[in-house]
Amino acid sequence: MSFVAVTQQFNTTTSMSRLMLNALLSFAQFEREVTAERIRDQIAASKTKGMWMGGSLPLGYDVENRLLVVNEAEASLARRILKDSTRCRSATEMVRELAADGHTTKSRRCLTKQTLYKMMHNRIYRGEILRKGTYYAGQHPAINDQGLWDAVRSSGRTTGSGPWRHASADSRRRCSWAFSSPTTGNASRPPLPARPMARCIATICRSARLA
Repeated sequence: MSFVAVTQQFNTTTSMSRLMLNALLSFAQFEREVTAERIRDQIAASKTKGMWMGGSLPLGYDVENRLLVVNEAEASLARRILKDSTRCRSATEMVRELAADGHTTKSRRCLTKQTLYKMMHNRIYRGEILRKGTYYAGQHPAINDQGLWDAVRSSGRTTGSGPWRHASADSRRRCSWAFSSPTTGNASRPPLPARPMARCIATICRSARLA
């Protein structure tokens, strides 16, 4: 297939024209890559200075003149979530309490356990900016202090340890051994999914096949 321009001195019917086309494509690729490198370098330099360079806006902050400013109404909710994480036994309990009080995310969606875990790991609340595994002092004010951050980390809520993990493991263990084979009477423990309800369903199906 060849391309011939009617209004321009350009076509791909000859070897010289194809050479010129490949040269133009190479220059276009080079320009695109150089532009991308400049943008990445600018973003890296800005994050090193502690500037917020976009992304999902965390609960508790608003944007003014490309800077994060504290939204006091949301900041009080963020502090409550971090404080409650040190006393509540499970994330499910926290979600229920927050839903009962009518609290939602910035997009007016229900708060979930995944949202709570992300907030516990988000060091923007400490006034820091992340870039490739390194945190820099941000230009925005912090919402929680060092003491609250240490209390959340020491409680085991952010590492998958502590009462939250043990409660989930106990429920999975009880569920996985809740059924036994009707023919042998022995409890079966086949390879099952991680979710507790899926474990129950899979065990029931396996017991039915044994019968």
